[in-house]
Amino acid sequence: MKDIFLTPSLLQQTRTAICKEVFGDADTNVMYVPALQRLLQGSGHDFELYLREKDDVLRKCEEIALSQHIALKKVEGTKLTRSEKIEYIKQWKHENKVMLEESGISPNGSDTLRFVSGVFLSLKQARHTVPFLQSVFQADAAHMNFGKYTLYSCYGTSANGNTFPVALAIIFGNEDREGWTRFWKFVQRIHPTIHEPKNTIITDQQKGSIPALADVPPEFVNFFCSFHRCENIKKFVKGGTGRFLCWWFYNLLLNCKLPATLTSLRFEHSGQIQDNALRFINSIPDHQQFPAARCALHPDACMLQRTSSSSVESMNRANASIRDRTAVDLINSLILLIDLEGKRYNGHCDNAWRCTDILTPYGKKKLVGAFDQVNFCDFEIAVTQQGDMWCCHINRPSSECNTGAGAPSHHDNAPHC
Repeated sequence: MKDIFLTPSLLQQTRTAICKEVFGDADTNVMYVPALQRLLQGSGHDFELYLREKDDVLRKCEEIALSQHIALKKVEGTKLTRSEKIEYIKQWKHENKVMLEESGISPNGSDTLRFVSGVFLSLKQARHTVPFLQSVFQADAAHMNFGKYTLYSCYGTSANGNTFPVALAIIFGNEDREGWTRFWKFVQRIHPTIHEPKNTIITDQQKGSIPALADVPPEFVNFFCSFHRCENIKKFVKGGTGRFLCWWFYNLLLNCKLPATLTSLRFEHSGQIQDNALRFINSIPDHQQFPAARCALHPDACMLQRTSSSSVESMNRANASIRDRTAVDLINSLILLIDLEGKRYNGHCDNAWRCTDILTPYGKKKLVGAFDQVNFCDFEIAVTQQGDMWCCHINRPSSECNTGAGAPSHHDNAPHC
C-alpha cells in the first residue's frame, strides 16, 4: 500500500479493527467474567468480583463527569456553586441520553441488571508469603488509561529487598473512600496478619484513603509518605529562610532516632519557625509522620529506614502495560496483571534457589553497610557460656572521638548486645 493512501482515518480504522480482533471489546469480554472467576479460584488465587446495581453505576458516572468539569473550571479560576453543579449534571444526562440507554443504566432501564464494577485479587503464593514479609507495607492508587478505572495496590518487601504484591484491585471510578474501604476489607479478610500492631502501612494523604483506614479499624499505623509531605510543604507552606524553613524543620524531626530527641529538637527550634509551618507539622500526629514516634508505640515496630512510598510508586510505573489504553478493558488488564506478577514471582524464586551462600545478596549488602567504617580495634568482645547457651558481650571503651557538633561518629554504627 502506497503512503498516499495511508490517511489518518484509514490508520485509525485499521488500529480499531485489529484491537477488536485480538482483544475483543468490553461488552463481549465481560461475559467471560464468571469463567475467569472459576479458573482463578480453582487455581488457588483469592478473587472477588464487585457488582453494582444500575442506580449505583449511574451515580458513579455522574460523580466522574462532575469531577472532570470541576477540574476544568478550577484551571479557569472558576468555582462552581451547588446549583451550577446540579444544572451541569442535568445537562450531562440529557446530552448522553442515548449512551445511557444503550448501556442499560438510564432511569428507564431494567432494575434487574447488575454491572461488573471491579475485581479484587490476591495471588495464591501471597497466603504463605505475606506473614513473612517485613513489617513496613506501602499502598497507593493509580489511574487507568482505559475507561474510568483505578488500580489499587498494596505491596510488601521480602527479606531480600524485593517488592511482593499483597493485594491488587481494579475498581470503576476515581480513587475515593468507597474504593479504599472495599480494598482494605478484602485485604483484612485474606491476610489478617497484616493488621498486627507492629506493622506500618505507608500511604499518601489522599482524602479517601485516610478515612477508609479508619473505617476498617486497623491495628497497624498509617504512616504518611515523607516525599508527599515535602511536596505539600513546598506547595502550601510559605515563608521562612535558610534553616528556619518548614522543610528544614520537618527533615530535622524526620531523621530523629529517639522520641526524646524529637521532643528536644521541637522544643529548641519551635520558637524560630513561623506559625503556619508549625500548624502544618502539628496537623498530623507525630506517630504518622516521624519514625521515632511511630516505633515508640510498639516494642517490635521498626521502619527499616523507609519513610516514603517509593516502592509502590515504582510498581505503578512497572505496571504501565496494565494501565495503558492497549489493555482495552478490565478483563484483559487483569490477565496482563496475573501474567506480570507470575513472571516476577518466578524470577525471584529462581534467584533465591540459585543462591548457595548463607546470606542473600541483599543480606550481604546490609551486613557490609552495618560494619562499614567501623574499627574493630575500638571494641572489646567477651564470649561466655551460660548453661547450654553462649553469650557474646560487646563493649566500647570511652573514646574521645569528636566529629563536630551534630555530626554522628562512626562509632555509633557499632553493634550492641
